Amino acid sequence: MPDRSNRRRYFFIGLTAISVVYIIYNIYFADNGAYYQSVSRNVRHINSFASVLLVYWIGLLALKKYSVRWIILIWHLLYGSCVLILLGIGGYDWYSGQAAFQFINVARTLHEFLISPVPYVGIAIIRKTLSS
Repeated sequence: MPDRSNRRRYFFIGLTAISVVYIIYNIYFADNGAYYQSVSRNVRHINSFASVLLVYWIGLLALKKYSVRWIILIWHLLYGSCVLILLGIGGYDWYSGQAAFQFINVARTLHEFLISPVPYVGIAIIRKTLSS
């Protein structure tokens, strides 16, 4: 287990990287009307899925250096269950042509949550609270 200063450094490196992905995604994809209208829904699905995977891997790499195994298990369970929900909604939308607005809204909210730094910080708070 790395010493306290290294753990803190790994945590902030992971937090910074996730924040950068979140900001870039929102600027170039989510809040860009020209992009939204110029690409197909399937390409948007792929970009969304790729952003979730990227944040997942960044968090996983940082948590491996920063934390204990049970925290990493929580990370896997959180992302695994949410990605399954997103794949279900996205798959239905991809093959049916258009999912209901309520499902799309759930998927957007869940996607926003997964690429934001909130789960990473939440995991760190859980770790800090339970290890003290």
